[in-house]
Amino acid sequence: NPEARFLLQNYRQVYEELQQASAAKTRAFAPRTVSDEVKPLLKSRWGQREPFNKKTGYVTGCVATAMAQLMYFHQWPKRGRGQNSYTLSTDQSVRSADFSQSEYKWPQMLPDYSSGAYTPVQADAVALLMNDAGISVYMQYTHAASSASNYSAAKALRDNFDYDVATISKIDEGTSHFLEIIQSELRKGFPLYISGFTKYSTSGHAWVVDGFDREGLVHMNFGWSGQADGYYSLYALSLTTSGQEFNGRPLSFNRQLMVIAAHPNKAGVEPIDEQLRSSAPNIAFGIDGDMHFVGDAPTNISTESHIVYKNFTNQSAKSFRGDFGVGIYSAEGSLVRACPSAYHAAGGYTVSRYADYNGEMSPSGLIVEDVEFKLDFTGLTNGTYTLLPIAAARDESGQFGTWTKIKKAPRMVIEVKDGNIIYREMPSTAPAFQLFATPIFEKPLYAGGTNKARLALRKLNGLPFDGKVKLEFIDSNGTVAASFTTENIVDFEEFATTKVKLPLQLPYDMASADYSLRITIIKKDTNEECVVRNYNMGEATVVKVLEQEEATAVLANVLGFVSDNSGASMPSENIDMRYNNVFKIGCIVYKKENVDYNGPSILQLIDTEDGRKITLNTFPSVIRLNSSNETVHIMSGWLRASSLKIINNRRYQVALMGNVDGKEVNLWPETASPLYVSIINGPYNIYPDDVTNSIHHTSETASISFDDGLLELRQAGLQQVSVYNLSGVLIAKKWIQGQNYLSFSLPRAAYIVKITTHNGSYTKVVK
Repeated sequence: NPEARFLLQNYRQVYEELQQASAAKTRAFAPRTVSDEVKPLLKSRWGQREPFNKKTGYVTGCVATAMAQLMYFHQWPKRGRGQNSYTLSTDQSVRSADFSQSEYKWPQMLPDYSSGAYTPVQADAVALLMNDAGISVYMQYTHAASSASNYSAAKALRDNFDYDVATISKIDEGTSHFLEIIQSELRKGFPLYISGFTKYSTSGHAWVVDGFDREGLVHMNFGWSGQADGYYSLYALSLTTSGQEFNGRPLSFNRQLMVIAAHPNKAGVEPIDEQLRSSAPNIAFGIDGDMHFVGDAPTNISTESHIVYKNFTNQSAKSFRGDFGVGIYSAEGSLVRACPSAYHAAGGYTVSRYADYNGEMSPSGLIVEDVEFKLDFTGLTNGTYTLLPIAAARDESGQFGTWTKIKKAPRMVIEVKDGNIIYREMPSTAPAFQLFATPIFEKPLYAGGTNKARLALRKLNGLPFDGKVKLEFIDSNGTVAASFTTENIVDFEEFATTKVKLPLQLPYDMASADYSLRITIIKKDTNEECVVRNYNMGEATVVKVLEQEEATAVLANVLGFVSDNSGASMPSENIDMRYNNVFKIGCIVYKKENVDYNGPSILQLIDTEDGRKITLNTFPSVIRLNSSNETVHIMSGWLRASSLKIINNRRYQVALMGNVDGKEVNLWPETASPLYVSIINGPYNIYPDDVTNSIHHTSETASISFDDGLLELRQAGLQQVSVYNLSGVLIAKKWIQGQNYLSFSLPRAAYIVKITTHNGSYTKVVK
């Protein structure tokens, strides 16, 4: 593959770019709940062929396509700057451009050209941008694939297109922190250029990451006109289908991952954080990294205290001259105070430690002895603070740069209350884990019900301790009422938070009561157990298990399936519409003992992202379940992507709607396995009836009241309402359609209410 070969030759492994800031501008990554998410930012679904390659004569190349989609999102610059010229190796032609003569006509560009309904002006507008992006990175064009380097992309965005840029590599940061950086940029509204290679670096690709979900998956726009776009794990990044330059074969671009953060240099746009710049140190802890107090941990902010840490290295390709310290960060992420080493005034710790080496810590230099720091807690107001190892480089003039956080580092979390110190997280030299957030369940817990627990587990040291995760429900007598263990081994990164999803089904005879949760890591090979510390080192999380709601227990079970045009069963997800142009969705329903049902049966597809409901032709549309008819076979009509109008790479849950006591309900039992359907290579990347060239904003005109435990909401076009407590734990969720009124019965407390309509979503706080 010519693109992969060229990318491999030009790929620059970046070990110096991601740094962390200090001073007043420095912001740490504030703790987030596991329900944090950012919907995909990009509206464009651009590719590499017509009309994008109208001015190149060849496919545009993934690097140029990723750059162009980023610039289209920001609608910047108005004109380029500088010039470039080079010789194309395939035909020895000279490619050149004066970018200052290019005016980018953003309003003329379309987010989606796949329908072919565009004018010559609209084609020329996007083709000019693609051509300039390619020339700016010395794109080597071929008819099959075109190639350029990540280094050239970052340089061109900065020099030719007026962006503030920084490059970040996963190998430096570790997967967890790499993901945190991506999420931080996305929360601020900045999609990122990203690139990766397959195993053995045989193929490479560049694309855009523009969102993430609450399960830690990131949304990818691959630059293939919507093909394969969707949510992926940074650990796997496995595509069932790729672009034409890779002949559409399945690939996993999860090696040598790096991103380019790019902020347009225009009024009102914040610059990139100093912590991401190449001028900062690149120091990281090893697996034996340790940080602890000298003597007893202080219990009051007026107590003099000292802290030490050790076993950290310079992972940069250049020497480090400067100082180390401990940073005290607020809960909002700002650096409140830096506590440097005792050598700061003399030029920093390295001046003394490496006096025989010009005061410089060489690349791969390792400090294994304790480095001591005096802490200053005086004046800290009530609140939560994080203590982190930090470093500051010293330049030739003797000036220190900004303090930056050391990577892959231990930390301490404290709470200051009326001058007293309460410890919320402490590192450990022995195997130890702690809940980073309160566990979240996918839906209310019912006896006999299926569910999914979402756990955020922080590893408190660097020593290897991978294993399975066990979740136990403990009753008031201390007895284990239910226990669940992950099927696979979980890899835990040093001093990092790992998100774990654990499917479960509670016993049918489980009593309706409160249960404490206990989580244990079972080490692979040895089966050594490590009980996970509670969130904030507090009391165990308590959850309530309810009896199965009778209203939703009309059926004993539902078995869902998808069949092809021959009637044979087929996988329900990633249905390739190139080879399965029609299919049916069906289910077999089973009568519940002592419960008859005589009423409608309507199959629906529910969009798992926005709650949109798509009703299917259903046969039979009315079912009768009684003692003489205990099972019914239900089928949809033939489903074609063109008429069904569902989106590529979007997950839909199948619902079976019926009527119970005059109310429309989903008959699919909580205890039954859900059925999800998704397609690839269909005709739609967005809903055809949606406006595609702007972001929808919902008018916040809802009427909300919360009195005596009754939450009432009135809003036109309701689709979904979710209720969270102030810690971000999901309390209740309802899917609705065609209604303007909804009510919940809730305990008296403060809640965050997320309201979703056809036009978008917003939140309200009620109490």
